[in-house]
Amino acid sequence: MRREILTSVIQYIVLVFFQVLILDKISLFGIATPMIYVLFILNLPMNTSRWLTLLASFFIGISIDIFSGQTGIHSFSCTFIGFIRPYLLSMYSTGSIENAVQRPTLFYLGFSHYLSYSFVLVFVHHFLCFLISIFSFSEFFHTFLRLIVSVVATMIIILITELIFFKSKD
Repeated sequence: MRREILTSVIQYIVLVFFQVLILDKISLFGIATPMIYVLFILNLPMNTSRWLTLLASFFIGISIDIFSGQTGIHSFSCTFIGFIRPYLLSMYSTGSIENAVQRPTLFYLGFSHYLSYSFVLVFVHHFLCFLISIFSFSEFFHTFLRLIVSVVATMIIILITELIFFKSKD
């Protein structure tokens, strides 16, 4: 259990600093920025209680808000995906999630289930971030393009990260 907590704390710190110091400076095609910090929420252990998932999701979101000068956009979006995460896990997991200490990684869930699980959470997160930041449908097509490019870029980075850092236990 201590190892899981230490792993989560290190992942939190690394993802926040990587997002703030590197990815926030990148603008793909002048329209999108990948948001890799959602990987922290995606990979929390499956048996993490709902209140702790919501709290951890809020804290990673507020950390990004503080460093990027936002006003609650990321904290709201992260808290929301932290809220829906258990429901998605129960859909894509093969066993009971209450007692599973395992993290829902690419190798644990399998490629198709992990891709579906992570895509839904990343899409919902990005959709909320862009909707709240624009808070208007006046630039619908530009916002939709930003959303799609950001989701694709984030998913590519998440999959690469999963392949590099979360090896199969076989």
